[in-house]
Amino acid sequence: MRYSNKIRISLTLLLLWSGGLVSCGADSDKNHSPTSHFQKSNSGKLGPTINVIADNGNELESQLREIMNSPNLPENVVVQLPAGEFKLTESIKIHKPGVHLKGVGKGLLTIDDELDIPEAPATVLDFSLQHDLAAGGSGAEGILIMADDVVIEGVAVLNTVGDGIKAGGVKNLVIKNTRVEWTGPIKESNGGYGLYPVNADQVKLLNCFVRGASDAGIYVGQSNNILVEGNLVVENVAGIEIENSTNAWVRNNVARQNTGGILVFDMPNIQVGTPDDPGIQGRNVKVTQNKIIENNTRNFAAPYNIVAITPPGTGVLIMANDEVEVSGNSIEGNKSMAVAIVSYYMVDPTVNDQLGLSTYDAVPESIYVHDNTYLDNGLEPQPSSSTEDIAEQVSELFNELGYKMPTILYDGIGESIAAEPFSPERRICVQEGPEVVVGELYSESPVTPMPVYDSKRLDCQHAPLTVDVNW
Repeated sequence: MRYSNKIRISLTLLLLWSGGLVSCGADSDKNHSPTSHFQKSNSGKLGPTINVIADNGNELESQLREIMNSPNLPENVVVQLPAGEFKLTESIKIHKPGVHLKGVGKGLLTIDDELDIPEAPATVLDFSLQHDLAAGGSGAEGILIMADDVVIEGVAVLNTVGDGIKAGGVKNLVIKNTRVEWTGPIKESNGGYGLYPVNADQVKLLNCFVRGASDAGIYVGQSNNILVEGNLVVENVAGIEIENSTNAWVRNNVARQNTGGILVFDMPNIQVGTPDDPGIQGRNVKVTQNKIIENNTRNFAAPYNIVAITPPGTGVLIMANDEVEVSGNSIEGNKSMAVAIVSYYMVDPTVNDQLGLSTYDAVPESIYVHDNTYLDNGLEPQPSSSTEDIAEQVSELFNELGYKMPTILYDGIGESIAAEPFSPERRICVQEGPEVVVGELYSESPVTPMPVYDSKRLDCQHAPLTVDVNW
């Protein structure tokens, strides 16, 4: 490919930087402070800025490929992308530590009382051409991160074949002020995840907008030390999902018009080294100060995905996870249920036998739901699909007793199996106003539903969880 002179100069500066001949982004005017040409990376160190100059997707792609693969890439470099819409054919792969990939434009999300969609970043990376193999399309993710201390900021990632931004096995990751979206109608063939860190440590996902993911808009799995804050997730199957992860805080987000607003799952067999190893088990997850509004979008997940069981109209769903606190949230207009706390036995009663797991704990324990506000939830339970209608079936069981769907649903299977209440530290506790009704499904037997409306067994308290996000 032929480059313009500006592009050639930009790449030449990159290659020369490590030899000490130039400082990328530096100005020859000695009156300028040297630090004005550098930005702090995620690790807190100073790094040079490389300005990418491109007029189209081909030029941008070629430059990024050379930059990311350069053996002389400076430590803690800021790669500044230009404004504009760029159609790309391949994934952007970051496999060297300390890269700060930054778009142009304010890109900050200010979510007002009307929940307006925020201003989008001015750097738009459209991966529609990934689908066209004849045109050289390749890869699945928009941005694939395989290194520590990476920051993604102020970019829009659109229409990827697979996940929008994926990070695997990394530490100290920040994604902020970023948009990931599948811009057409919502459909099963959309990519699975918008923001997708997995097997990661120290993850911050801040002030992002995600729409159209066929699994989860924001998913953090098998990870530790997590902050998900200030994001807007719309028209995904799961708005936000924390799975098999520890020390996570999900706060001040808006989840609206998804199938399910916020999901906290602990799945079997996620990472198995031996038949008896259940993988990373989720615990210590706080869900606070979120707006979980009208999550009634039809479930468009592929039928083999676990989120395919999520009924449209689900506010918060906790499955098999321990030590979860749900407090200070506004949960409104979710047609099937506001909050559900269930075991994995609701999905598969024989999970331990089938997988040969002796240590997987399918039962949620130490859950504390308190001080949330609720409005108009559970008024019209919805089927997950043409073959799955668990919310409707549960609602009918309560209807037969003359009641509607309770505000908070607890399946009770774990305590039914134990044939006795949990010890105080393991209990499922709810402290809400008198208008909030708690219902139990399997109150006596783990085999036969025996619903109890307005159960008092969950009238208890736990100490608030502590999640340190100041790493």
